[in-house]
Amino acid sequence: MTALPAVRGVTSFLPHVVHAPHAGTHVPALARETLLDSARLRAELNRLTDWYSADLFQLPGAAPCATSVSRLVVDLERYTDDTLEPRAAVGQGVIYTHDSQGQRLRPELVPEQRRQWLDHWYRPWHLKLELDVLGSLQRHGACLLLDAHSFPARPLANEDDGGRVRPDICLGTCASTPAWLVDHALDWCARQGFSVAVDFPYAGCLVPTVYAADSRVAAIMVEVNRGLYLEQPDPASAPAPGTDYFRVKAALNTLLLGMAGRLLDFGFSGNKCG
Repeated sequence: MTALPAVRGVTSFLPHVVHAPHAGTHVPALARETLLDSARLRAELNRLTDWYSADLFQLPGAAPCATSVSRLVVDLERYTDDTLEPRAAVGQGVIYTHDSQGQRLRPELVPEQRRQWLDHWYRPWHLKLELDVLGSLQRHGACLLLDAHSFPARPLANEDDGGRVRPDICLGTCASTPAWLVDHALDWCARQGFSVAVDFPYAGCLVPTVYAADSRVAAIMVEVNRGLYLEQPDPASAPAPGTDYFRVKAALNTLLLGMAGRLLDFGFSGNKCG
């Protein structure tokens, strides 16, 4: 078994770390052997992958942190303890047992298998993310941590939006999200003509535990509605970039660059929003 493949870090001249934990599509042989239905696996990859998000949010000068390994192997943004993870209730904790349609995806792993998978795929990625944040702090004295995702235009079968219409852009916040960062992202959405919601349909953003109370680290999740930039006729087919892909990518570049400017204006005063 090999260690987690990850995008190699670069020396960044921007205080950004951009991580895309759900962009991967690779299912290593060891994990594939545990899956019950290869046809359903392909459809689920098409539904759950944040297609092209590592490229969509790519910004020269920002440190990238992405993985080629699919979330159907290990979901890097789940708690390792399923008793703390809300999505474990539908079989989608750190290691999925069910797909988004509620069907069994794989049997429960025995404890030794589970430990192995976390050691090989989960923990190396989190260590890399911590080191990327540390590198930004050492170079710049601050870090802007962007949690980069996309989401389906319509709720999956195991999701309930309460009848609300999904926006173009979802912003996720946590205790490490300064108010100025949310305000800047909301203003950017308005100028781009994108509809936006905060913490809907998805909420929160990932910050390494060691930096959770560090006022030098500001974090926000930005999720892009896949209907803006993808063509996906049905789950049996892998999505392709749509006609507006490069327009959306260029717009996101302005968001990330604008965040750098606002960082210079506001600094990290510890002003957090919950």
